[in-house]
Amino acid sequence: MNTSIRTALAVALATALYVPLAQALTLVDTQANGATVNTSFSTTDTIAADLDFPTAGQVTLAFALDAGDITRGTALFNGIVNNLSSTALASLQVSVNRGTLTPGSVLSNDGSSVLSRPSANTVDISFTTPLTTFVELGDPLLQGRQDWTVGFAGLATGDTITVTWTAAPVPEPGTWALLAGGLGLLGVQARHTRRRGG
Repeated sequence: MNTSIRTALAVALATALYVPLAQALTLVDTQANGATVNTSFSTTDTIAADLDFPTAGQVTLAFALDAGDITRGTALFNGIVNNLSSTALASLQVSVNRGTLTPGSVLSNDGSSVLSRPSANTVDISFTTPLTTFVELGDPLLQGRQDWTVGFAGLATGDTITVTWTAAPVPEPGTWALLAGGLGLLGVQARHTRRRGG
């Protein structure tokens, strides 16, 4: 058998046996709004996103699901959110537009935080000590912490799922004063309405 035939057969065999690796969602769109986004640490079963926020704001990443994602049913999720602004962050919300988001570990470099889950696809993190440096979600540094999970129940191959991070700043003192004044006026109005009988 000559060399060109052997080469052609080897190429045909390799092509027939080639099975592409399933992706942990294929990134199809990034709305960084001035933030720096790094997803290069993602693997075949893990979405990893490191975000640098120069100011409070929102980052949205859109991912397309492939057959391997649907078969697997979930992807692990982790990341690091860095606050590079001069303003401390009061909270961070992470949400998916479809499917489910199940929180795992949260470690704020600045102190404790409180998690709440207002819906199956949203997790709110309130920083007891305002976030001035960074917070780790899941186990981005492979230290044995629990990763978050994104679930794909009810979704199909070719569907797109978005993951959104919303970082909210600690309100300025003037904002607190306006809020307190507004609440005070509402209280006075409610009292006045009750006195008049409705």
